[in-house]
Amino acid sequence: MPTHRVLKSAADTAPRTPPRAPVRAMQVVEVLADSKESLSLAALSAHLGLPKTSLMHLLRALEASSHVVRTEAGYALGERSFRLAARIGARDFFETAAPQILRQIRQSTLETVLLARLTEDRRSAVYFLILPSPQPVRFVPEVEEPRPLHATAAGKLLLACSPEDISAEIIANLRLDRHTPNTIVSKAALRKHLAEIRTNGVSLSIDETAEGGSALSAPVYDQSGRLYCAVVIATPTARMKANQRFLRSVLVDGAARLSALKGYMNPPAARAG
Repeated sequence: MPTHRVLKSAADTAPRTPPRAPVRAMQVVEVLADSKESLSLAALSAHLGLPKTSLMHLLRALEASSHVVRTEAGYALGERSFRLAARIGARDFFETAAPQILRQIRQSTLETVLLARLTEDRRSAVYFLILPSPQPVRFVPEVEEPRPLHATAAGKLLLACSPEDISAEIIANLRLDRHTPNTIVSKAALRKHLAEIRTNGVSLSIDETAEGGSALSAPVYDQSGRLYCAVVIATPTARMKANQRFLRSVLVDGAARLSALKGYMNPPAARAG
């Protein structure tokens, strides 16, 4: 009995583009959520870059499901969107979603990525989540091992971005032990350095705790605008010096996304240089 092969065309075997309508519907909801007032069809079309005819079909579907309502001025979020927001807002997704963002940072940089916070006694910093670099030569601190506040990128960032009264109290009682020739051991110099971190939005440590190890750190804020933790990229010093601008860009973007998970709407932008 003869056999037959079914030959498929390139169109049949090419990956199919997923439908765009669900994504565009979510984009409509996001734009309306960011607006304090109702938006007209023309304004929504300009925001989203969509033809008015296509947008009108989306709005009719969202209006039928009560995710959007029509107002005298245009369109606004509907009852079901507010109910969804309340359900999402009642949960803290940071522990679930933060590792996803850290993995993306690691994938982009191929370096160790960490989250850090102050210890309960506020005398040290500790890393509570670490994703080691896949490279054979890497810098990987231990989880929950106390790290000096004055000699690490994370520690200096936590000092700089904490409330002024807390930061001042910590510094007043802080021992500035020397770990390497690059360690800051003067409180006047430390205060000046922290002011620079507040201006730049990023903390850098080059060979300050151990020679050959460097790190960049940026703040993660919660919904109230208070410091929640620090996100860190740790590298061998040679790679930090070679790739600092790129690492800084990826770090600042990651810190903004992590802050958004905590409900912070306007993470401060650090300077790129």
